[in-house]
Amino acid sequence: MFDITIYKNRRSALRRKMESGIILLLGNNEAPANYPDNTYHCISSGIPCPD
Repeated sequence: MFDITIYKNRRSALRRKMESGIILLLGNNEAPANYPDNTYHCISSGIPCPD
């Protein structure tokens, strides 16, 4: 998504603001758009999506 330095700078700024405690940064796994059980339908720019 963004350049790695943006993430590093944001995390450094967050660490400087925290006096104590734990920082938990949650993420998610990538899910392919054409996965059969994916609840998000394929969105395209006028191009038909594969079945």
